[in-house]
Amino acid sequence: MDYVIAIPSTNRYNTINKKTCRMLRGYGIDMKRVYVFVPHNQYRKYKRRFYTCNEVNVVIGKDGIRAQRNYISEYFADGQLIVCLDDDILRILELKPSVNKNLLRPIECLETFILDTALALNEKKISLAGIYPVNNYHFLKLNKTYNLQYISGSFKIFINRKICEDRIFHLLEDWETSLKYYLHDNGVMRYNNVVVENEYYDLKQYDRILEEKKFEIMVFQEKYEDYCYIKKRRNILDLQFKKNI
Repeated sequence: MDYVIAIPSTNRYNTINKKTCRMLRGYGIDMKRVYVFVPHNQYRKYKRRFYTCNEVNVVIGKDGIRAQRNYISEYFADGQLIVCLDDDILRILELKPSVNKNLLRPIECLETFILDTALALNEKKISLAGIYPVNNYHFLKLNKTYNLQYISGSFKIFINRKICEDRIFHLLEDWETSLKYYLHDNGVMRYNNVVVENEYYDLKQYDRILEEKKFEIMVFQEKYEDYCYIKKRRNILDLQFKKNI
C-alpha cells in the first residue's frame, strides 16, 4: 500500500530538519513522501530551511496541533495510509528478545515496519496503529494488543478515516482519536515493544500539561463514561481506558 508521512510542526524548522527528517533520511525514506504541515505565517521560514531538499513537501496548514491534525486528514484522501510523526524524533526503538536479556535497539527498516503494519491493519480490518506512549524500558512488553488503548500522536500509522479525525477536544485529541477509531473498527493496534526517543523527557512539563487538562478530562470522562475513568496520580488527574470492553 502506498503511504505518506505527515509531520505537523510549529516554530521548529531547525529541530525538524536535525531530528525527524534526519532520521527519515537515515532510513533511506523517499523524502517526496514527506509532508510538513505548518501555520501560514511560518511557511516561508520552513521553505527556506528546506532549500537543500526541495523534495520535502511544505504545506500551509492550520494553527494549533488539533486543528493541524484535523487538516492533515482533510488534505489527504479517505483511505490513504498515513504515517504521522512528531517533529523532534531522534530514533524509533524496538524491544527485541535476546539470549541473556531483552534489548532496546533502533528498528532495522522503517519502511518495512510501515508496510508490515499496513498489512496487519488490513488483516484485522482496523485503521489505527501506534506504539507504547512512554519511553520506559521497564514498561515495555513483547506483544501487540488490539483492545481499547491510548495511541499517541507522536508516531502512529493509520488508514485515513475522516469521520474519526474530526476532533473537538483540544488537549485530549489523542485520547479522542484513539476512542473514535476503536468505536469505528472495534479495535486499534498498539506495539507495546516500540517507542520513540526524543531529545529529553521532562516529567515536570508532563505533569503541568496534565494539570492544564483537568477540565477537559472531566468533560471527556462524562461524555465517554462507558469507556474510561479518571485516575489520580500525585493529586493530578489523568484518564485511563477501561479494559475488557
